[in-house]
Amino acid sequence: MKHTYKIISVLSLIIFFSSCTKWTEIKPEGFLLEDEAVKSGQDVKRIVNSTYDALANRLNGSAQIYNDLLGDELADYNITGDRREMYTRGVIPFNSTSNDNFRGIYRCVFRANTCLDYIQKFNDLSATEKSTLEGEIKFIRALSHFEIAKLYAHPMGTSSLVNANAAQSGIPLRKTVTIDPVLRSSIAETYAYIAEDLISAISLLPENHPSNTTKKVYADKDAAKALLAKVYFQSNQYQKAIDVLNGLLVNTKYKLSDSLNHFDNASFSGEYLFQFVSTGTGDNRASAYTGNYRTDNVAVPNLQLSALAYNFMKQDTTDKRLGLIKVINKGKPEEVYGSMKFNKDFFDVPYLLLTDMYLMRAEALAITNQNLPTAADDLNKIINRSYLNATAKILTGAEIADVIKARARDERRREFLLEGDRIQTFKRIGANGEIQVPNTMRNAAFNCNGLIFSYPQTEVTIGFAQNPLQTCN
Repeated sequence: MKHTYKIISVLSLIIFFSSCTKWTEIKPEGFLLEDEAVKSGQDVKRIVNSTYDALANRLNGSAQIYNDLLGDELADYNITGDRREMYTRGVIPFNSTSNDNFRGIYRCVFRANTCLDYIQKFNDLSATEKSTLEGEIKFIRALSHFEIAKLYAHPMGTSSLVNANAAQSGIPLRKTVTIDPVLRSSIAETYAYIAEDLISAISLLPENHPSNTTKKVYADKDAAKALLAKVYFQSNQYQKAIDVLNGLLVNTKYKLSDSLNHFDNASFSGEYLFQFVSTGTGDNRASAYTGNYRTDNVAVPNLQLSALAYNFMKQDTTDKRLGLIKVINKGKPEEVYGSMKFNKDFFDVPYLLLTDMYLMRAEALAITNQNLPTAADDLNKIINRSYLNATAKILTGAEIADVIKARARDERRREFLLEGDRIQTFKRIGANGEIQVPNTMRNAAFNCNGLIFSYPQTEVTIGFAQNPLQTCN
């Protein structure tokens, strides 16, 4: 098979493929690429724009839900088919939903690599435009590899048990346009390459993307910094995360919202460092969220909050975020719980936001036992907006590191309920060698093979380490 395709249309329909097709044989969504069809830098720019679009189709709540299915925030209700395999941590190599997610995200990598091949070939783009495009491409490639790493590889950390009873591998890193098989890199190589892309993106991207007139739709320097901090944080490289966050959080153009709902676009817009934008019901980049979690247009939501998660939230009745939870059939045997975060016909999905940056820095500072007053101040920003009697909960900065760390994790759990964060936090902490209480989540230890998905069978070539099956239930 030769790498000769042709662009049909930026707006053409997504191409569907059978489960027995390798990702390398899949044309990118909406595209067939061929050298003679890419005739200008403007064509390259259109491909980059469409790749943001394709990535939004994966992070519209779908990938977030796949993460949550592995954790403990969803009730065991109405979870069937491929999702049932995810919930019971038994994803096999032929799970079509998991495989579609894998291939869909890698198609974004394919597009990014294709654009890097073409970007210097045309003279209709200025040097500044080329630099910006290259930075965006590397941001997209890093984000794509990061999302794959979270679901298909164990976390990177210091614990000797990180890969005990598990595949000793990271993910396949697609660095160039090629149809050749790519074996899995180590987890250290995986995160190093993602970080390398983002460091390069930071140097290339402008402070303000010229197309970000009202929303943070296109990657700019701060978006790349925020993602790099998140990558370092998730891979237990806390000092590196702190260094990036210190440079990012001095920027006064971002303001914490008074709203409690991250998806309240109007009130939260000042917090977004990067978002996937919806333009209407026919272009809803939050469709998986709205289709599964809405509580205002159904008797019972398709996916419900677990009793365990609800009981955790209501431990503190002064937490105003409790108001985002709807108790259905209250007091009856069939009492269930849903979220009201997603009760709109459409909305933008924030991927990087200021709240997360403050919570990351606070926890990282506490883990490394340094600058605890700043850690406390970061947390106090969240506490002040979240509680009825916030004054009683304010931290002084004189607390020991373990107290601040525990509080940072408590606030993270409350802030990111049903946003795909909980399971990754659990795995990250375990990979750092910390003893968690409890030390399992729905009976799974942090390094259980059931907490990572199997690769599509068609990716498993000679020397490729498949993730072993282990449900841990």
